[in-house]
Amino acid sequence: MKTMRALLLGGLLAAAALPLALAQDGSEAAAPDGAEQYQLFCAACHMSDGSGAEGAGRYPNLADNLVVEASADFVIMRILNGYGAMPAFRSLSDDNIAAIVNHVRNTFNDADEEISPEDVADLR
Repeated sequence: MKTMRALLLGGLLAAAALPLALAQDGSEAAAPDGAEQYQLFCAACHMSDGSGAEGAGRYPNLADNLVVEASADFVIMRILNGYGAMPAFRSLSDDNIAAIVNHVRNTFNDADEEISPEDVADLR
């Protein structure tokens, strides 16, 4: 049984380390998927469709939001620094934040603009 656990744990660690190893050898890792990142970090409060919610707190809508549509910098700064009950997500990578911002602004709004991880880094 110990051998089986050790093999399973070793396999999990190897699978987790593979993307890091690939990124370090000079090849490019795949860009994070904005919809997936949104579901992981944002949807619990802002809802899957960006409609927001009220209950234990107020979670503003991100869909059809003129401020979100107008300013990528506004969205980046909210993610980096938080606001009110929203925690800061500074631990997310620039790639992840750019993917989330692009998803929110282009899927839930009509921004028609892609920001880059460098845009996020400039505001850190």
